[in-house]
Amino acid sequence: DVAAAVVEVFALFWIKSELLEDKDKQEYAQGAIVRALAKCEEVGIVSQETLLVHLDRKLLEKLEYIKDMKHFVGRERKVNTKLFYKQNKYNLLGEECEGYAKIIVVLNSCGLDSRRSGSGDNNSSS
Repeated sequence: DVAAAVVEVFALFWIKSELLEDKDKQEYAQGAIVRALAKCEEVGIVSQETLLVHLDRKLLEKLEYIKDMKHFVGRERKVNTKLFYKQNKYNLLGEECEGYAKIIVVLNSCGLDSRRSGSGDNNSSS
């Protein structure tokens, strides 16, 4: 995807600009990157969705896609927690052939078999 490649190049420029020691040069470089990305979006080279997917939080804030960074970080944390750490709950009792229902059937069948074999042994010894 050409649009994604263009955005990734600008993302790399942004990372490089953050490493500049001179703050004036850093601000100038980052301003140029923001203007170039805004122009690319305006012309239609890249979409807003592509920018949101590929760019850094700080750059998105400079592009004014993120209004409140604190709120955004909290929201991002919630979404990531739900995606990666939430335990799915299953109703094992309602499963037809899996879960507790199957275990109960297996245990009951084993229990019945052992009673039958045990009662047969007792009758034969009498």
